[in-house]
Amino acid sequence: MNTTREAIWKGLRVGVVVAVLLSLALPLGAQAPGSGPQQDSKAVSVSKVERKNLAPVSKEILRVKLPKATETVLPNGLTVLILEDHRFPTVTVQLNISAAGPIYEPAELPGLANVTAQLLREGTKTRTSKQFAEEVDTLGATINANAGWGSAATVINAQGLSDNLEQWFPLMVDILLNPTFPAEEVTKLKARLKGTLRQQRAQPGFLANERFSRAVYGNHPAAVVTTTAESLDAITPESLARWHAERYAPQNAILGIAGDVRSATLVPKLRNGWRGGRRRNSRKPYRPMRRRQRPRRSMWWTGRTRCRRRFRWAILRLTAATPTTPRWWY
Repeated sequence: MNTTREAIWKGLRVGVVVAVLLSLALPLGAQAPGSGPQQDSKAVSVSKVERKNLAPVSKEILRVKLPKATETVLPNGLTVLILEDHRFPTVTVQLNISAAGPIYEPAELPGLANVTAQLLREGTKTRTSKQFAEEVDTLGATINANAGWGSAATVINAQGLSDNLEQWFPLMVDILLNPTFPAEEVTKLKARLKGTLRQQRAQPGFLANERFSRAVYGNHPAAVVTTTAESLDAITPESLARWHAERYAPQNAILGIAGDVRSATLVPKLRNGWRGGRRRNSRKPYRPMRRRQRPRRSMWWTGRTRCRRRFRWAILRLTAATPTTPRWWY
């Protein structure tokens, strides 16, 4: 029995040794000279390789061909830019009205420009707020207006299908030229904005941003980031209509149209259909009045690294200061 076991173990050991030797011999045989596809390859010396230190770039990629917009000035002074793009059956319209933004509004009425922009959709001479909203929804279009805080312009955006452009585009023109600022809608918007004010005052992030804007801009109108309850109470339909009549001037506006349109057919329609709007003698927008400036102050952020990165852009543009100045911990 013992002799048989010894014979079996001896045979196993011999088999393992043979397998190991074969596994080592095969790679050596594959790398032997004269064997495999390496025999026919032509080796290139490293010294002959030309290094240009440049990534291979096709010259065709560098040839950027940007589409050219058609520019036209209507008789009322409105500048029109049309960019044709027939890949999709949609049209995007943007009207930028300079000198109609919050940066130009009276100091005692912050929010006048913003309220005016929001109320454009809330009633015209021919449509109520509900009728306007229903027509826009039926046509599958979107039309809105806004005047962002710190901005010098009011922007009206519209988008819809090119098939019914002649139906939804006049709606945009209607709210631009014929808003009525109904007293009922003004009261509703004031109530909503006052609720927003209370919510903002309860948010530390908003309060920090308000103080930060004051530190950066001082008494400049760009430092104003929201309206006040007193200002909302002072805004009336008459003040809104007056601001609209004075600031929504066609010669200070640029109308951009991009999408599935033909400038050759659209420009004549704009000339005939967009006759409204009072043109002033000067194309120059109003400049904001300079108020008395306070002494400039420095502000330093002493929070965590992640927060400090967020405010570095503005801090570098404040007056120079060092940690040794008396206001370092203010």
